[in-house]
Amino acid sequence: ESLAYDRGVELRDDIAEDVSVLADEKDCMRILNGLIENALKYEPSGGSVAIRLAREKKKAVLTVSNPGSRIAPEDLGHIFERFYRGDKTRGDHGGHGLGLPIVKQLCDSLGAEIKVRSDEDEGTVFTVSFDTV
Repeated sequence: ESLAYDRGVELRDDIAEDVSVLADEKDCMRILNGLIENALKYEPSGGSVAIRLAREKKKAVLTVSNPGSRIAPEDLGHIFERFYRGDKTRGDHGGHGLGLPIVKQLCDSLGAEIKVRSDEDEGTVFTVSFDTV
């Protein structure tokens, strides 16, 4: 929340009360924090980042979205690669290109599936599907 405040970005959440995930709590927090920090890094001041956790069929689905930022189509297939920094015209937002690869590695180790989509209509949306209890 303090990082969102410092960046001038509204942080919104919609967390279902009845969702339990079959995974290590620390790893889940690292995934969540990594996705939120990434979204806050690229969302312009005055924008928003939304976090949602819901049960969908037999999965717990975490979604982190930031509508004011887009990833170029040519970069989408590479964002989980170590040290990949994407479109240099987006400006230097710091970092070393390790945050999203670490998130992906954690998801893989937990058996969770991570997907990303990015377009003009929705901005950037990361979705992680976990097995539930």
